[in-house]
Amino acid sequence: MDLDALNFSIGKNLVLHLISDNLTIKITMKNTSLLSEKKHQPLGLLPCLLVFMTLTLPLWIAGSLLSDTFASWLIWIISGWLSWTFTEYSVHRFYMHHPQPNTEKKLYQSHMNHHRNPSHIKITLWHRLGMLISGLILLYFSFFLPPIIVIFTGFFIGFIGYTLMHWMLHQSWASRLFPRLQESHLHHHGRYPDNCFGFSLILWDHLFGTLAPKPTSISPKFREFYFKKTYPGKVNKSGKEPS
Repeated sequence: MDLDALNFSIGKNLVLHLISDNLTIKITMKNTSLLSEKKHQPLGLLPCLLVFMTLTLPLWIAGSLLSDTFASWLIWIISGWLSWTFTEYSVHRFYMHHPQPNTEKKLYQSHMNHHRNPSHIKITLWHRLGMLISGLILLYFSFFLPPIIVIFTGFFIGFIGYTLMHWMLHQSWASRLFPRLQESHLHHHGRYPDNCFGFSLILWDHLFGTLAPKPTSISPKFREFYFKKTYPGKVNKSGKEPS
């Protein structure tokens, strides 16, 4: 029997699905480190923050010193966007996947719900459309506003981009547009829940040592399972698993 090991992380537990043509076996393992093959210890929160400051400080200095108004504005926008991508990575890694998470928090529960059922994303098309319109309006007016507002605009644009990117990464066709980014996200939902925390970029995973171990690849069987609309333990709209 040809079995393909597929797994999804749920909190500190790991739910391992062994899928064959006619058989599904579900095994719960308490220690995710059994399947998270780390060659070295990734950087902690403080070193990550120092690296981020080292990379963005030159942008802030350049934005302050440039006499060209458009170039300065563009640098502030980029620094704000980059700040979002770091925030996105840090919240996902150090809060959503904290070794001792606060399981009572709705944000954490929502994230674990998403790991149980990857196709269940609460942000709707209308949410994204509203944010996109707000972002475009803010982007226009930010050209006439102080740098701190411009930085926030870049940050907000990053957030809008994240909501769109996260949705796309859960569509099979995204492999043609963002192959490396989707592969990284599949690894996170699969065998390496303690790796691959970036949604918009893999830059921070690369810098902070949280990429999936190499060599590794996504099997066709996993892709088939991952892009299904229903999963074992699927959660319905009310947030409860069906009985």
